[in-house]
Amino acid sequence: MIYLRAVQGSLIAATLAFAVGGCASNPPPAPETAAGQTSSGPPQKLAADEMKQARLNAQVVAGTWLLLVDKGEFITSWDTGARRLQDFVPAGDWKAGLEKARGPFGEMQRRHFVKTKYTNKLQPPGHYVVVSYHSQFAKSAAKESVTVVREADNQWRVLMYGIEKTDTPPPAEEAPTEPQNEAVEATEPGAAETTTP
Repeated sequence: MIYLRAVQGSLIAATLAFAVGGCASNPPPAPETAAGQTSSGPPQKLAADEMKQARLNAQVVAGTWLLLVDKGEFITSWDTGARRLQDFVPAGDWKAGLEKARGPFGEMQRRHFVKTKYTNKLQPPGHYVVVSYHSQFAKSAAKESVTVVREADNQWRVLMYGIEKTDTPPPAEEAPTEPQNEAVEATEPGAAETTTP
């Protein structure tokens, strides 16, 4: 089986539906419960500070994982992926799927982070963050998404990857500028000079 599907003329690499939510004929084993999860229904939503940290962690994990995919290290991307990914998608199928999905785009040129979105409403119950990018490849621009899940050991790992062709290129990268130090006038007792990057 190849874990790809056509969506409006573009290819999306994804695990099968049962890798995320199960199917009636072949349900996945019950996932190990991570901190904050219950065995039935969605886990409690993370507190604001935990959610911020979850989004940061997921962004780092997704970015690091995408570097492996960019270098063609598809088996290593599978090895570092979530347990559910490994349980339901054989490494060889994952490699073949990524080759088929990424091949038409050519070599990665630049990637622009768009956003992270936390959810606890996917199945099976858990904490997920979807990290979105707008990317430029040699042959086409694309929208990429990486779904990261917090596993039982409280580590964030990649569960799914998607790529979709788009006609709009990502924003141009801005040239780095030297940080400018600005003095702030002290208007209150105890106010001090500050700098901004």
